[in-house]
Amino acid sequence: TTGRPDRFVGLHFFNPVPVMPLVEVVRCGATSQASFEQAFAFAGSLRKTPVACRDNTGFIVNRLLVPYMLDAIRAFEEGVGSIPDIDTGMRLGCGYPMGPFTLGDFVGLDTLYRSCTGLPRSCTTSTGTSDSLPRPCCGGCSSPVTTVERPAQGSTTTATMSRPSASS
Repeated sequence: TTGRPDRFVGLHFFNPVPVMPLVEVVRCGATSQASFEQAFAFAGSLRKTPVACRDNTGFIVNRLLVPYMLDAIRAFEEGVGSIPDIDTGMRLGCGYPMGPFTLGDFVGLDTLYRSCTGLPRSCTTSTGTSDSLPRPCCGGCSSPVTTVERPAQGSTTTATMSRPSASS
């Protein structure tokens, strides 16, 4: 843990870092607005595209990507389609640059395995609920963030975070 939780911000880069433009800027409940905006600006200064997200299992991308890739494996196991047909279907039907199996080859099956074993069971099925996901980076924060907005361009004061009201 840190003695300065107001200065704790997560930066999740994607592999290969020199090629992938995205950085998830992860805000915990105790992160100060100034620290969050500084981390967001830092990611932008690296010529990356930052997106704001709250601290939750999988952040944004992996929370959506891992269940998608696991569902592709299940579809193959159930005989829904062949690996090439599932990949082609997702590329041409959804406009994705590659299908889930090709992506799995790029990500690495060992990485996918570690990602899905780190996610709660409710997050790894297309029909599961994610209401009770643990808070992985700063689980000790006393004030959970319910939404995170990206800092307004050129501003250091307009980004806000919402907290549950006392009546929720």
